[in-house]
Amino acid sequence: MSSESFFSRYSSIINKEVSCRFKQETLSFYLTQELFSSFKIDIGTQHLLSMLENTELSSVGSILDIGCGTGVLAVSLAKALPHAEVYALDRDALASEFTAGNAVHNQVNVHVSSGLDTSAESDFFPKSYDLIVSNLPAKAGRSVLKRIISNSLSLLNSNGTFACVLVSPLKQMFLSVLDELGIGMQTMGMHPRHLTCMIKKPSAVLISDESFPGPYKRSEEQFRTSAKGTYSAETVFDIPGFNTVPYQAALLGSAAAGLEAANDQLFWNPGQGHLALQILPVLKETSELHSITLAGRDLLALKISRFNLLRKYPNMGVRFIHSPDFPHVLERECVLSFGGIWVDLGDNSTALRIKDRIILESLELPPELLFGITAKSSVIASLPKRIAQFSRLRTKKSKGFRSSVYLHKQS
Repeated sequence: MSSESFFSRYSSIINKEVSCRFKQETLSFYLTQELFSSFKIDIGTQHLLSMLENTELSSVGSILDIGCGTGVLAVSLAKALPHAEVYALDRDALASEFTAGNAVHNQVNVHVSSGLDTSAESDFFPKSYDLIVSNLPAKAGRSVLKRIISNSLSLLNSNGTFACVLVSPLKQMFLSVLDELGIGMQTMGMHPRHLTCMIKKPSAVLISDESFPGPYKRSEEQFRTSAKGTYSAETVFDIPGFNTVPYQAALLGSAAAGLEAANDQLFWNPGQGHLALQILPVLKETSELHSITLAGRDLLALKISRFNLLRKYPNMGVRFIHSPDFPHVLERECVLSFGGIWVDLGDNSTALRIKDRIILESLELPPELLFGITAKSSVIASLPKRIAQFSRLRTKKSKGFRSSVYLHKQS
């Protein structure tokens, strides 16, 4: 993707372009309100760049940025160290897109992948690095923080370094994790609201942990469907629906009850898996379904949704597409293979649009396609009253939410 095509694609959500300097290089970054630190480069990232500014990095040949966001760390290092191979990953597909776009914008090469903590979804990422950097997530929780640190140290080459920044309230948790791992810091910087540190490859052998749900697991719960059935699901931290079914998913399940399902089903923004687990049990003829496709921005949500669906439907193929937005999914997939498309719009009324065009209007669609939407009523109201070639079958609304199911008729 060229810088121009990236800007064109995301111009509606780019709210600012900011500049920074690193090792005598001037860089420019597009920011968005959809991602962390939308009006300026995060102060924690600035502190980590300052620490790296004063570190000898000429021998560094491979770099990994964990939780890359808009790509400030990865792109800055790629610009200052043109001889190094730089890799970046994030659980948010939009963050991966912005990192890739900002790399092109600054005329550097960064290999970008979807990923959860240190584990990239792409096979081309190496098994070890000279330098691993991260602005550690403030809401990760102790078990996830421990895995990020332990896995990062296990992925270092013999003389490698892990450099990170975290918010000050996590300091004691961070130090206790290091103590538990038997690790000492070589360099530490104290700031009013942040802690920066650099840790060399330890002599102790650390084994990388890629189990799932592993440290992300919160609990296992029983949930009810609109047809008064039940299902069991493991839930994870940092995603809604850990102890109750999100209201919009339950409402769409109620609207879908008794409708006939044909071919495979696509679910956008499945959360903990509730969107699919509320709809599939209430559809008719689900025995004819052979595969389910999950799609969304959040890799953690996709992985826990697939995990829970395979528990209930062990013989069904369940795949996921990590995508920055819903139009990306429909543009890359053969929509003719789907018998149902189910979308949780959340708070985003633009999720079905590209430049104010309803994406479904430009696609070749199969006859009898079911299309379900659930969101806050104000979001649904901002969409056209009638989507071309679709007739509305049902609408359910309650407590400020609305769910509608449409049927595509061949013209």
